[in-house]
Amino acid sequence: AVPWSHIQHIPLAEQVKRNGATVKSWAGLTGEQNLSWDGKQNGQALADGSYRIVAMTEKQRDRANLPKHPTHSVSP
Repeated sequence: AVPWSHIQHIPLAEQVKRNGATVKSWAGLTGEQNLSWDGKQNGQALADGSYRIVAMTEKQRDRANLPKHPTHSVSP
């Protein structure tokens, strides 16, 4: 994994996939930003970490990681 400090300020426009379907598109993310999302199409970022939309490096920008069981929660 690449440290966040090495991929900061990389503009991204992710098409977030869930079960092969596009559920949400986030634009303007940088390497130091990440969002948790409940997977519902209401655009609401949640702090419970149900889904984590992680800004990727350019080589990985074609997909986003949405772990079902995040290793840590998000602080408000």
